[in-house]
Amino acid sequence: MLDGFHASYFTDANNLVTNANKRLVTDTQIAYWNGKVDRSELSAYLPLTGGNMAYGAKISFDPNSYIGYGNGDNATTSAYNLEIASWWGIGFKSTVDNTTRIVFDTRAGRVLSKAVRVSDFADGTNAVPVISDANGNLVKSAFSADWINTNGNKRFVTDIQVGQWNNKVERSELGAYLPISGGTLSGKLEIHGTYGTHWSESKLVVLTTDNTKPPSICFHTPNKSTITIYEKEADLFIRSDMSEAGASVHKRVWSENNHGIGSGLNADLLDGFHASYFTDANNLITNANKRLVSDSQVAYWNGKVDSVALSAYLPLTGGTISGKLNINAEGGTRLEEAKLCINTTNTNKPPSIAFH
Repeated sequence: MLDGFHASYFTDANNLVTNANKRLVTDTQIAYWNGKVDRSELSAYLPLTGGNMAYGAKISFDPNSYIGYGNGDNATTSAYNLEIASWWGIGFKSTVDNTTRIVFDTRAGRVLSKAVRVSDFADGTNAVPVISDANGNLVKSAFSADWINTNGNKRFVTDIQVGQWNNKVERSELGAYLPISGGTLSGKLEIHGTYGTHWSESKLVVLTTDNTKPPSICFHTPNKSTITIYEKEADLFIRSDMSEAGASVHKRVWSENNHGIGSGLNADLLDGFHASYFTDANNLITNANKRLVSDSQVAYWNGKVDSVALSAYLPLTGGTISGKLNINAEGGTRLEEAKLCINTTNTNKPPSIAFH
């Protein structure tokens, strides 16, 4: 027995411990996988989503009807890019009413339509919309405009109109511009120009069209905080709330133009204290990130070694030396004279050196 089990226990696959890299599978699973096609073989097939066929390949419907590559890079009866072959005719059917109205006669070289048969008018004598005959010979120099029926989707236009339209900007391009009615800039805005201190010389002016609502600029962190700076009666104010009310949060911006007696600015005291109060270290409030220390503490810490510098030293608990180790000293053959000694603290385990 091994660990309390007979040999039959270990030959039973049900007792084996498997993991992500070693699994037991059935013969049915193996047969299923062997029946699959290697992914590399799929390159010989055209995906249902579409793709490119190999040069020279054809899609055949029968020996006399197929679609394939042409025999040249041209658009003549002797050279073309794509070839559609038929024993006699190729029809174009409308699925709206299941009716075929256009047919290509590949034997006679005619295009037949229930509206007009082009080959019937290729003699150059009838006033019909034909430009060339089947052999490419010029029949009429151009279509007459009288032959063209225009509609809401097809209109004659002048070169002047075309030029005007070509000079227009695509509506999709307007997404890169800021509307005059206002919007949001996603990048940095710089205003370059000659400035002055008079309001008429400023290159950025915030005007109000309603004297009951002062002009303002807002600095806003969405869903968190906002600061609005606005002008009122030749003074600047700051508002720091996001509500419609909150008149108590309107604060005047102090300057040498508006401070003094009756202004409400306490220029002598800060929160009721003189400047000497704030220069006394005993009045400072410290925390875990900001502490007051003595010069002796600073000297003590300066005398220490940075923990980063210890990476250049070998700990007493052991480690790895990446360079060469030289021991230069007067030696001897006695134990107390040796300069490299391997001691063991367990007499059951002899001291040793490994070469690995």
